[in-house]
Amino acid sequence: MAEKITIMDVEDAYICMQEHCGISVGDTVKVLRTAKDDEMGWRNNWTDYMDRYVQQTGLVEAIREGGIEIKFDNGRVWDFPFFVLELIEKDNG
Repeated sequence: MAEKITIMDVEDAYICMQEHCGISVGDTVKVLRTAKDDEMGWRNNWTDYMDRYVQQTGLVEAIREGGIEIKFDNGRVWDFPFFVLELIEKDNG
């Protein structure tokens, strides 16, 4: 019997990859680079203000389909795609 092949659209592939990227709520991450709007299926837009956080570290507050919510030392919170983030420290709590 032939195996059924499921084809994923790019948005669903993004969600799947984000779920397996190794980043969890409570982790500390660093923003490595900018992203393009909707890059790799990320269902969000990059704003010029987000550029200020490239090379900055923050704490993962939440993980949603629209990205990983990061809170920075200045209290600001932004959603970033997983593929621009580097895991700095796992939350051991």
